Amino acid sequence: MTETMASQALESGRSQPRQPGRLASLRARLRHESIDRELASGIAPWRSPVHAARALQLTGGRRRMAYAEGLERVLAETERARRRTRFSAVVMPDAAAVMLNAPLIWEIISMLRARAPVSAEGMARLRALLCNGAGPLYCAGNDDQLRRALEHIARWLPVAT
Repeated sequence: MTETMASQALESGRSQPRQPGRLASLRARLRHESIDRELASGIAPWRSPVHAARALQLTGGRRRMAYAEGLERVLAETERARRRTRFSAVVMPDAAAVMLNAPLIWEIISMLRARAPVSAEGMARLRALLCNGAGPLYCAGNDDQLRRALEHIARWLPVAT
């Protein structure tokens, strides 16, 4: 490419990243579980337009606040569950594991509420932790697994700038 062609491409804005289209965003919503698994495993969000769309969905402000509120609800439910013993059809978090890891949970909440960018990998891992009723957040006796999962999320959630 000649220097003139390169400068024209820069001036035209073609070298700037584009937002994924509506179709890619729709596909990302429909296939969110498999794409989230891929993002959580470290696949780059720029691998495809669908991955990029899902990464934008996961790291957006509304999703960040929703996950922060979800973690706060986990902490609140744990406090309530310690005061009462009641049977319910709702899968409750493992109170002992959550209380042992509360400082790490608060650290993640503060990262989500901050203005600093967050990674799609960290958000996908957090979503899996919150949504998996058979995972370490909900299964009794998995406090060490929960700590490792939270440490991994806290490590990979911030974006290196």
